[in-house]
Amino acid sequence: MSVTDSSPSVDPPREMLDAGLVAALLEQIEEGLYLVDRERRIVYWNRGAERISGYLAQEVVGRSCHHDLLMHCTADGTLLCGSGCPLAAVMEDGQPRRAEVFLRHRDGHRLPVRIWGRALSDAEGRILGAVELFALDVAPGRRERQPSPETDEENRIAVAAPREFGEWQLKHALETLRRFGIPAGWIGLELNDAAEWRRRFGPGFLEAAMCLIAETVDANLGSRDLLVRWAPTELRALIDGAMPAELAALARKLQALVGASTLDWWGDARRVSVSVAALMAGEQDTLESLERRVRAQLERARPGRLPGGPDSIG
Repeated sequence: MSVTDSSPSVDPPREMLDAGLVAALLEQIEEGLYLVDRERRIVYWNRGAERISGYLAQEVVGRSCHHDLLMHCTADGTLLCGSGCPLAAVMEDGQPRRAEVFLRHRDGHRLPVRIWGRALSDAEGRILGAVELFALDVAPGRRERQPSPETDEENRIAVAAPREFGEWQLKHALETLRRFGIPAGWIGLELNDAAEWRRRFGPGFLEAAMCLIAETVDANLGSRDLLVRWAPTELRALIDGAMPAELAALARKLQALVGASTLDWWGDARRVSVSVAALMAGEQDTLESLERRVRAQLERARPGRLPGGPDSIG
């Protein structure tokens, strides 16, 4: 007789089904979890949701999930709130949903997450609301490999390496390409309208904007990629083992996600944008020649100039 056949049927003790105990267990899971009613008002928000999103429970419970909160979007920056909302869909037909989307952190930057949505029904099958479970989908090791900001006083963005280190890594990648044929991509990102932003809001705004951009970019890179603070309003990303099509798609995604982020500045939500250049390194490239090509492509990609940037891979 199998173990399954011989095992007695045991109902859990009633005290294990206590609502307080269930709530305490939900607080212990690593993933974010929240419940909404039929009007999509948030009625429960666990610690995992606080940790991933930056929003505390007291800030969101009672508010509608689509009113300026997570604002899920796709890789091209399209917002899902409204007709594309997974929770609205599960409450419409009762069918579970799963998706890979990008939530907006409380600080404004975009993070990749995997979400699962299910309808919540009563004993008669009436849908009372829905539950969403979401998990951070950042590449393994990205959150841990953050250079210390104390290593470079001019680079206050913790997720970005200083330029000197980036130059050293790029030279190493070029030598690896020449000796072993392992490809590498080089992405340049430049804050648009930096002079105008500085004139209107001062240098503090520029640094806050660069932090927002860096957090969004870093969260969406691979585990072996490197983000570099290249200049006060510029970043570079060294993409390990890049292929042309994938590099172009990544550049477009990063540009779209930065554009879908928001910076809270003295109570007003500001949107910034970046020009992007994406190049495959060549065997004859040096650091200087690759940078000249990136600079030329960034010039063409700026607003009001000829089209260029992530669709043009050199």
